[in-house]
Amino acid sequence: MQAFRLRPRSGFHFGQHGIDVEQTVERCPSDTLYSALFIESLRWKLPFFSPPANHDDDGPLDPPLLLSSAFPYIGEVQLLPRPQLRIPISESAGSKWLKRLEYVSPTIFGMIAAGGDATLDPYLKDQGRLLMGGKVWVAHADGALPVHENGMPIETFWQVEQNPHVAVDRGQATSNYFQVGKVSFAKDCGLYLLAEERQLGAADSLLALLRYLGDSGLGGRRSAGQGQFTVERAEVPTMPTPESPQRMVLLSRYRPSGAEIADKVFGRQASYGLVRVGGWLQSPTSTAAAQRRMNLRMLSEGSVVQLRPDGSPPLGTICDVRPRYAVGEFPHPVWRYGLAMGVPIGGEA
Repeated sequence: MQAFRLRPRSGFHFGQHGIDVEQTVERCPSDTLYSALFIESLRWKLPFFSPPANHDDDGPLDPPLLLSSAFPYIGEVQLLPRPQLRIPISESAGSKWLKRLEYVSPTIFGMIAAGGDATLDPYLKDQGRLLMGGKVWVAHADGALPVHENGMPIETFWQVEQNPHVAVDRGQATSNYFQVGKVSFAKDCGLYLLAEERQLGAADSLLALLRYLGDSGLGGRRSAGQGQFTVERAEVPTMPTPESPQRMVLLSRYRPSGAEIADKVFGRQASYGLVRVGGWLQSPTSTAAAQRRMNLRMLSEGSVVQLRPDGSPPLGTICDVRPRYAVGEFPHPVWRYGLAMGVPIGGEA
């Protein structure tokens, strides 16, 4: 496992499913990250993995590495998605605030993943704190949080705002007002991603591509200067290491293959959320008009799936989402990344 920190030089726009651009999220999903890296590799003629042109959903894959989504870091603390598991807290701590919780620090992530009788109540008081209106939960042991130049702690690590824009129809001399979402990170905050290297040297090639991508921009509104960053290697957050893993907490989006579904990765001990993925395709080679790619559903980060009967983690699929019409289809594959990267954990007691 290797980690890379993306230090923002501008804001980001990571759109959600829909027809508007007002909304954005603060993390970059793994499928969006893969697509951006793939386009960058084609632009600069650099090596990057993709399926063969005739690949189908259940075809064999041997990727050189696996990618996580890009999650926020705040100062020294690298945030992880909240696992979709029971949160071990007492009744006196309440539970309504758990609906807002999206990110946890590594210590809290590990305790949730481990289960057991240990309570997390101390991390609501002396050993940790809730931040960002209950969206973030950190343990003090996981590192220092960012501070302002005057030494006062930063309370808002990222902020989503809507920037006004006007589109002008020159033919009819009319204008159309709209807003575009933008997420901006505070000082010493940004994004980081994890890469699980399966072939020697694959992470070095990824670092080279990330440097090019930092200049081109990640996400939407790149023509307006958004999405730029500098990249550096970072420490990998401490992860659980169970002796007999039976499940996996996803750090990426995941689209299972038919064989994995038959192997009951969604068995009794699984717990997961689904996200609908759509949007516009991008092609550096086709001259066809901009088109929407096919929609699909994936498991979201933080979901829990079971390992396969032989104890191996599920791999997932990379599928072709090019638009198909009654009169034809897009001239080349449009790959959507759905490979699973995650943290192995034990089973239920």
